[in-house]
Amino acid sequence: MAFLADEISYCSNVHSGGSLAQLRFNITHSIQAVRQQRKLSKMSVGLWISAVAANELNNEQALMSFKQLLDKTGLSLRSINGFPYGDFHQDAVKEKAYLPDWSTRERVQYSQVLAVILAACLPDDCDTGTISTLPLGYKKDWTPQKHQAAIDHLTELMAYLGQLYEQTGKKIILCLEMEPDCVLESTDELIIFFRQDLPQTAVFHRHLAICYDVCHQAVMFENAYSALVRIFDAHVHIGKIQLSNALEVLFNNEDTSLMDCLRLFCDSRYLHQVKCQRVDDHVEGRVDERHLTSYSDLVHALKKPINGKGRIHFHVPIHAPYLMHPQLTTTQSDILSVFDFLCDHPDMHPFLEVETYSWQVLPVDIRPRNNDELIMQITKELSWVESELKKRGLLSP
Repeated sequence: MAFLADEISYCSNVHSGGSLAQLRFNITHSIQAVRQQRKLSKMSVGLWISAVAANELNNEQALMSFKQLLDKTGLSLRSINGFPYGDFHQDAVKEKAYLPDWSTRERVQYSQVLAVILAACLPDDCDTGTISTLPLGYKKDWTPQKHQAAIDHLTELMAYLGQLYEQTGKKIILCLEMEPDCVLESTDELIIFFRQDLPQTAVFHRHLAICYDVCHQAVMFENAYSALVRIFDAHVHIGKIQLSNALEVLFNNEDTSLMDCLRLFCDSRYLHQVKCQRVDDHVEGRVDERHLTSYSDLVHALKKPINGKGRIHFHVPIHAPYLMHPQLTTTQSDILSVFDFLCDHPDMHPFLEVETYSWQVLPVDIRPRNNDELIMQITKELSWVESELKKRGLLSP
């Protein structure tokens, strides 16, 4: 099934603002402006709604006013990014992006409120919405006890989403999003979790899926087409795909210009996990994560002598095949592989969302200088997506 231009969206976590007032400002001054730049009368939107903003929306009057704002600005809320709980634009996010994790009650309660908001705001002609969330928690802090607590909390949320569906007729699907260095970082781990760890009940099959973030799995050296086929064949529902782009580099510590360029991508706000492999590190045609050398952040990797290909968890513009240096390329081809997968699986229709949240922490020379430039760059990314979908017959006229 082909996609409509107004279904292709971007994630609003690129805009700062943890309060409801700031969220409303972003809708009026940025997200609506992207829709206007694209010359669309209506545009789907994937909103990041922090826990603070969600709690402010958790009453009938505030929710009604919010729905009116979406209608007024020509926006259709079909998906929510429920991964970052707190202020995603504070000076130092780093590991705090994974807190609270799924072993805690706070994560359940936050997701319940987001589900209520999304069910209330879905367009009248849409009965399904997605909420992306973290892949349980950060791996180095994980324990068997936390794992069981996370399963219990997901079970509780599935029951809640089932009741919400019965009450509203709106099916809200929670989408676990794999990420490097998290509990679920590889497709192997994801499939095992879905097929072996979780209860095999109807409510789980109806309300739990995955959000496939292209950048994250590219950093894991997974082939996007093959990974999606394996997930599909395992009967794990793909509810959302985040179109994102990672940095790729053939490390050469003696190339001072390259190393100086890489240092420009170190920032104090976000984690930029690094995975490295040797050319011969392949197992039966796909990379085995046990053969990868891992660094928790780019700043740590650059202190080590590295030889071989590396991929860096830094969401760079998706229309860029390389950045700033001839040896600093991107994993854009993985996004194209996703489109090829969708072309070969016409019955699939996940929510497609560009997620380049790190525009403001890019090196200064390629960073937007103001909000107008940011809007222009986001529009270019969306135009690139439309162009590539059109080449494959995946974009309806």
